[in-house]
Amino acid sequence: MLMISQKVKDLYKKGVSIRHYQLKLRDDIMKIYVSAVELYDNKIYFFAKKYNLLFSVDISTSKLEFLDMIPEYDCCNNDLCSDMVLFEDKLFIASKKYEKIWVYNIKTNNWSMVKINNSGFQKTGFNQIIVDKEKLFFVGRYYPAIVSYNAISGDIEYIDKPYIDVKERLSKDPIEPYFGQSYFKKDDTVYLASCNDNYVLKLNLSTKEKIWYKVGDNNHKYSGINGDGKIFWLSYEYGIGIVKWDGENAIDEDVSLNLGYDEAKWLLGVFSQKQSMIVANMVDNKSILIDRKKNITNVINQKYCYYVNKNNFDCYQTDDGILTLIDYNKFEKKIDLDLSFSDVNNFYLKRGFNIKEKMNLIKEKEYSIYDLIGMI
Repeated sequence: MLMISQKVKDLYKKGVSIRHYQLKLRDDIMKIYVSAVELYDNKIYFFAKKYNLLFSVDISTSKLEFLDMIPEYDCCNNDLCSDMVLFEDKLFIASKKYEKIWVYNIKTNNWSMVKINNSGFQKTGFNQIIVDKEKLFFVGRYYPAIVSYNAISGDIEYIDKPYIDVKERLSKDPIEPYFGQSYFKKDDTVYLASCNDNYVLKLNLSTKEKIWYKVGDNNHKYSGINGDGKIFWLSYEYGIGIVKWDGENAIDEDVSLNLGYDEAKWLLGVFSQKQSMIVANMVDNKSILIDRKKNITNVINQKYCYYVNKNNFDCYQTDDGILTLIDYNKFEKKIDLDLSFSDVNNFYLKRGFNIKEKMNLIKEKEYSIYDLIGMI
C-alpha cells in the first residue's frame, strides 16, 4: 500500500500535488509562469511567459500535454504571447511584443497567421483579445490600433482613432502602452484605461462610437479598469493608489490605502473575483481586495504573476506558481505548474532546441551585465 506522509497531505491541501513533491525530491522542478490561458472542451490551454511553449491540462484527469511551440521563434522567449482565445477549434494567439497574430488549430496541430498591416514601429505588440460574438478585437499595446477580426469571414478592420487621440493629447508617441491590461465589457461596449494619462475610453465595438472621460488627478496614469457598469475602479500605472469612478457622471475619488510603503509599485490591474475586486500587485505581497457590497478596501498578503477575467471564467496565478481557475457555472480548480524539467527539455530536444544550454547562456549574459555594472 502506498503510504502518503502527513507533510505531503498538508502540501496537497494547499494546492501542491503529490507529483510536485516527487519532482522536488528528484530536484527536477521547472516553475512555469503563464502569460495566457484559455478554457475549452474540458481542457485548459496555457502559454508560458518565459518560454515558447503551448501546453494543456485536462480538467478531469489533470493530464498535462505539451502541444507545440510557435515555429519561427526560439524556445526561450520572454513575453512572446499576451493573450489567446479559442474560436471553432482555432486558438488565436496575440503577441505582446511583435506585430503577430498566430492561429493554432487544436484538431490538426497546424499553424497559420492573421496578416495585418505593418505599423512601421519597432516597439509594438498587443495587450489582450476582446471577444464579441464572431469578432475578435486585438487591442494594440504599442501597435497603434485595435485590430477587429471576423473569425468567420476573415474580414479585418482597424480602429485607430482612439490611438490618434492619445498621440494628439501627448503631442508625441506614447512611452507607456496605450491601454492597461484589465478592462470592463458589457454587451458591445468596452472601457479601457490609458497608461499615459488620466483618461478612460468608452468604445462601442459595433458602431465604433467613442467617448473619452477624464478621471482623477492630471498626474494619474492607469494600469487597468474594472467594475460593474455603475461603479468602476482604476489602478495606478506606477504608484500605490486606486481611483473609484462613478462612470458617465464623472465623479471620482482617490481611495486612501495604508500599504506600509510610499515608493512606487507596479499594479497589474483591477480584476473581478466573485463578489470582490482584486487590485493585483506584481512587485510584492500587498495586493488590494475591494468588497463591492460593503464598499470597503483591505490589503491582502498576496502577490500575483498573472490575472485574467474572460467571458466564461476567471484565472490567476500567484508567485508560488499555483494557478487558480474559476468557472462560476461548474468548478474551481487549482493547478500546480511546477513541471518536470526533463519533460520540458525532451519536448524541446525533439524540435532541435536544448533548453538547458539556452538557459545557461542566458545566465552567462546576465552575469556579464552584472559584472559590467559593477565596473562602472
